Amino acid sequence: MSDYENYLNTTVTITVGYVTFFGIFTILFYIDNKMRYENMEANLVKKEMLKMVTSFGIGEIVILLIVTTSHRLV
Repeated sequence: MSDYENYLNTTVTITVGYVTFFGIFTILFYIDNKMRYENMEANLVKKEMLKMVTSFGIGEIVILLIVTTSHRLV
């Protein structure tokens, strides 16, 4: 039962961390770039957002691989 609690604790911690990080980042990014995106065409905004989400995704995969590997080695 204790292994299940560890997995549950880890899952909740990671989920809260991601929600908090991306929530704060989204709000601050919107505030910082509001004027820039109001004057930009919709297809360019979508293209830029796709690039940003893709780079975040790749970065997070790399970080998760590094963290997982380092925890298994220790």
